[in-house]
Amino acid sequence: MNQNRPDNRHTNEAQNRQGSLPWWVHVIVLAAIAVVIGIAAFRLMVWNRGHEVDVSDIDEAEYDVEVSDNIFLLSSEDLAGKKEDGVQTILFLGDDLLTFRLSEEEESLAQLIGDRLDAEVVDCGIAGTTVAQRDAVPDGSYPQDLLCFRQMAQAIATNEFEPQQRAASALGDETAMQALDRLAQVDFDALDMLIVAYDASDYLNQRIGMNPSDDEDPITYRGAMVGGLHRIRAQYPHIRIVVMSFPFCYAYGADGSVVSGYLQNFGHGRISDYWLLLYDACEQCGASFLDNLYGTINESESDQYLVDIVRVNEKCRRAIADHLARALKEGGQ
Repeated sequence: MNQNRPDNRHTNEAQNRQGSLPWWVHVIVLAAIAVVIGIAAFRLMVWNRGHEVDVSDIDEAEYDVEVSDNIFLLSSEDLAGKKEDGVQTILFLGDDLLTFRLSEEEESLAQLIGDRLDAEVVDCGIAGTTVAQRDAVPDGSYPQDLLCFRQMAQAIATNEFEPQQRAASALGDETAMQALDRLAQVDFDALDMLIVAYDASDYLNQRIGMNPSDDEDPITYRGAMVGGLHRIRAQYPHIRIVVMSFPFCYAYGADGSVVSGYLQNFGHGRISDYWLLLYDACEQCGASFLDNLYGTINESESDQYLVDIVRVNEKCRRAIADHLARALKEGGQ
């Protein structure tokens, strides 16, 4: 019986010989796997590192940030009541964007714009002011409130500047008093244009962005702008209003470090949020909007244009003036 039973040991050895592969096949397979892994690792390293691009042949216009200027023209009905005096006159309201200069030899923003538009200018900028009020009802305890845009617009609409003059006197601000004296002498019936130019002071002073329940809330950035523009337009519809957005700025973080305004949120939004509120306010009121945040100075160029975290140099003022002149021409000034 044992002679008829197959030898299992010999059978298993034969099967193993038939199923095994030569040693060099294993070597080739392992080498192929290593090559695939190496190629993948190399491509990943190159992708992470990037590569140089020759930009000389690139059309830069394809990669420009979209500039959101919004230019309005006045209707014949708006212009019907204007008194013609043969002179183009522009009034400026604003803060340090108008008043700050490193030296008396530098030209102000109002002067630069007047030169480009061949116009006479009345510069009534007041340093350290904002668009919105700090308090809902100015009571004299914070005189700056009476010098903010919302209150200045009210004074223009009523032609009553005594509260603003008292506030400037209380602050001992001689330059503000001189600006108010110039403002009181303006013939608004013959005025051609009002340019509103504030930097990002409302953002830095943490003014509230907006109040959904009150479209003209004076302690909010959007509400103060809407309320001020409405009052001027209602009283003087023939005056063309151009509102400049603030240029890029930095802010101080909680630890005192300098932080991009695109990143720092004090609780009411970043500078891009305030920009959008200003754009919406101008569109609602029919005021032209000049985009300086994306159209004149952004973060990548800030070292060329800023002298601190917010104030701009003459080079930036010239760029803003050029931008305005170009936008008005293209918009059909």
